Amino acid sequence: MQKAWLEKTQERVQFTSSVIASMRGVKVMGLESRIQDTVAELRSSEDIAAAKWRLNILMGVGLSSISVEASKWLTFILFVIFSYIKHRDDGQVMNVKTLFTSLAILNIVLGRIEIVIQSIPSIVNAFGCLVRIEEFLKNEVKPHENLPVPRKVESLELTTEKMSLMHDHSRESDSGSMEMHRMSLSSHTSFGPIIRIERLSAGYSQTYIPILRDLSLSIFSGQMVMITGPVGSGKSTLLQTLLSETTIYKGSVRINCPNGVAYCAQTPWLVNKSIRDNIIGVSLFEPEWYKQVIQCCALLKDLESYAKGDQTLVGSKGIGLSGGQKQRIALARAVYSRKPILILDDIFSGLDAATEEHIFTKLMGPKGLFRRNGNTVVLATHAVHHLPFADNTLVLSTEGSIQSYETSELPRTNSGLAEIFKYANGKESFYPDEGDNSLNDIDFDSDRETLHEHKPHEEPQQLQKWNSGDETSQSGSELDAFKYYFKSIGWQHSLTFGGLAIAQSILWNALTIWLEHWSSDPDPSKTVFYMSVGKISYFNTTDVGIITNRFSQDLVHVDMDLPAALINFVESGLMVVGIIGISLVATPWIAIMLPPLSICFYFVARFYLRTSRQLRILEMEAKAPLYTHFQETLMGISTIRAFSWEREFQDENDKLLLTSQQPSYYLTTAQRWFAMILDMVVAVFAFSIVLLVVYLRHMINPGLIGLALLNTVSLSSSLKILIVFYTNLEISLGAIARMREFNQTVPQEDDGAAHSAPAPEWPSRGNVIYRNYAASHTINSDIVLKSINLDVAAGRKLGICGRSGSGKSSMITALFRLLETQGGSISIDGIDISKVSPRILRGRINILSQEPFFLAGTIRENLSYACVSDQHQLYTEELLRALEIVGLKDKVLALEDGLDSELDLDGFLSHGERQLFSLARAILRTSNIIVLDEFTSSVDLETDLKMQRILREHFWDKTILTVAHRLNTIVDYDTVILLDKGNIVEMGNPQELLQRPGSAFKALYDVHEDTSSGSV
Repeated sequence: MQKAWLEKTQERVQFTSSVIASMRGVKVMGLESRIQDTVAELRSSEDIAAAKWRLNILMGVGLSSISVEASKWLTFILFVIFSYIKHRDDGQVMNVKTLFTSLAILNIVLGRIEIVIQSIPSIVNAFGCLVRIEEFLKNEVKPHENLPVPRKVESLELTTEKMSLMHDHSRESDSGSMEMHRMSLSSHTSFGPIIRIERLSAGYSQTYIPILRDLSLSIFSGQMVMITGPVGSGKSTLLQTLLSETTIYKGSVRINCPNGVAYCAQTPWLVNKSIRDNIIGVSLFEPEWYKQVIQCCALLKDLESYAKGDQTLVGSKGIGLSGGQKQRIALARAVYSRKPILILDDIFSGLDAATEEHIFTKLMGPKGLFRRNGNTVVLATHAVHHLPFADNTLVLSTEGSIQSYETSELPRTNSGLAEIFKYANGKESFYPDEGDNSLNDIDFDSDRETLHEHKPHEEPQQLQKWNSGDETSQSGSELDAFKYYFKSIGWQHSLTFGGLAIAQSILWNALTIWLEHWSSDPDPSKTVFYMSVGKISYFNTTDVGIITNRFSQDLVHVDMDLPAALINFVESGLMVVGIIGISLVATPWIAIMLPPLSICFYFVARFYLRTSRQLRILEMEAKAPLYTHFQETLMGISTIRAFSWEREFQDENDKLLLTSQQPSYYLTTAQRWFAMILDMVVAVFAFSIVLLVVYLRHMINPGLIGLALLNTVSLSSSLKILIVFYTNLEISLGAIARMREFNQTVPQEDDGAAHSAPAPEWPSRGNVIYRNYAASHTINSDIVLKSINLDVAAGRKLGICGRSGSGKSSMITALFRLLETQGGSISIDGIDISKVSPRILRGRINILSQEPFFLAGTIRENLSYACVSDQHQLYTEELLRALEIVGLKDKVLALEDGLDSELDLDGFLSHGERQLFSLARAILRTSNIIVLDEFTSSVDLETDLKMQRILREHFWDKTILTVAHRLNTIVDYDTVILLDKGNIVEMGNPQELLQRPGSAFKALYDVHEDTSSGSV
């Protein structure tokens, strides 16, 4: 039963985590209500499973308690019966000495037996955990294949043409440039290729059809090889195979580079440290080399814009950076590592034309850093205009095959690519000469040598907000937490619990009361916490892990730990009161000893609680870096293995693990000290009672004396249990306090309840008007849009362009009410959107963004998010029709469960196919306004054209607002606007602007043409 409960909990946490990580997508699609309903259903299923387990535990605990108490009664009943039969003539059935000695022994023995019985479920659960750990440890260990030893596989006879890329460049050495450390590359060349793939077929698991089939190729030292092909052809899969991250069905892969390679993934991986830490990794800090890398990766202006420079923390998953900044920092890490081999996956996607030109020139141009230092570069890219500057080009097909071309052969041998290189052929002068940009404006700290020798730096205010909700927050008094908890479960349940606890305490002490009377006279007679939907600014500035913990770790404390801790604490407290009360009634003289006992206990308990509380907080704080390190390692495992940084990360994990265990050890020591001191205090108290009894032996009933001593023996263990359960309760109360703080302090959006809802068909036309609109990301932040005036007529097409940071995405974000309005208004079909509920507004607009939106679940469920509620069900035929339009139907139906298969993004959909999937979902949503936010930035030219065709066929009569880096996609629009620093600097018909001398749009378009003419 507990396994079923944990499975339901895991299902809820997995879904909730995916929602939190994709909160922006949830909001812009207007799915808040639907997501809340789904979470509530998962929570309800979890509660049902938990209730069954709790009922089982209740029965177990109840039976064990009943059996223990019944054993005492039964023992004395049988003793009385047999004693009466044996001694009925002399009348000596039982004396006081035998009575209370026997009961004391029974209490000690049966108490331990009860603990053993109640521990059985935990022991069984522990063995279940050990079994899962054992199964994990028995998994096949991933071999380190980046060694000069070919992978051992079964020999297969294949008739596959072997293609060798044997183009060795003669490179000039610039004496003034900094040489990257080389791994005896000349020796590699003399022995053979540095990368060799033979008869390879690979994919992501045995259940999928191989993505790569029968590939063979060789890459030699110093070559620059570019890989291109349509979406889903296996470009990223080929790079992952070079890193040994895929399943190899047959064939072999060898990289002759023992110390690993540099890898930059298509989705950047960053850790929650400073920008410098992310670039350096585990390498030594070399100031001059670091400066050159910063310049080559176009990070100079970005660092100048931060008050802390390169010491600015990036946040969890780089939450404090833009997409382009994250990509360039990841690229800088690869360059800084000085690895002789670099594997780069679509590093130019999402970069504007000027930035892309700068990076390509500095790194891969004829005089670029890679050429000067003789690096071997393998680049997968959709930027086919760069292909003429590669030594060799690999063209992948959707069937998994590969063709190899030398650059000079491309236009002649592949007519599809001939037009692309018409402009770029022979234009070495296309790349400007490298300038020596001054780097003196950046304050580079050069006084540290390794990653582990960082000097502490002040945390930026932005990151202080990210960390403001960590697990150590108490947020008010424990009394407030108690009130919040009991209010949540209802006062009726609270009063019932209190009454049952008192009754249980009375029954627990009933036997001792009855025995005292017998010795004097020989003739015997629903908790639910809902997820709050806050403003997007809160989710943008708060660590995802902190929010996730509110619905995972804290709810575990509330569900599992709090009920048991509360019950045990109340029970122990009532028992202590009962013991002291019975002792006072039996022997009032004991009251003389209570004041010194209470004072002593107060100071001991106060000292212990203050110490244990701080140790528990330290324990939780020490675990947070361990969990963070584990999560970051898991997310970047392919990058870590590629760089051969496993040992460094393992050492860091060991260090954090050791640190996290120290507070636990000190806490255990403090608990042992407290138990010893408490035993000594109670022993003094018991000794005092004995002295008092001896002195007053003629004035006190022997039975009452025995009752007092018996309860004194139980007092020590009861007090210790009371304090232990109180400390456990404190942890759970901390979780309650954090949940309460979350629900009360997260800024809530205006739900529009004060305004009437628009008509169901709104917006029927799609007329969008910005009137003197100004906005910022948060109430107190800088204004990002300034006095925007714009009228987009119904059915017209608007293109939005500008350099990075100009406010393009903010224009779109404002339309969904995700910014703080600082002036003016936005209206749709004559209705001010500030008067419309955000959920209704977002549900009436269709959006396709650069980062596709997915949640944990099946393919059918993710497609069905086209609807904002479950009331409108999409038929299977509709879903398949949408998938057929974008070309994914056959791939989905090839799965065993088809639409009901779990959506595995890593193994099933490439990055480009995820965009196609989002386009299929957009087709299923009915709306007269379509928003495209750099939607095609990560796809190849052919897929881009396909998407544009689908958009024109299915949304030709809709109002379309497009943010574009590829300006060729908006040259046929009705209107384009050019933004700069939040202002519209130019607006008009794109064809007219291109003919206008001095046009800013024309200048930006010309830069784009110069750098990516092949894609036009």
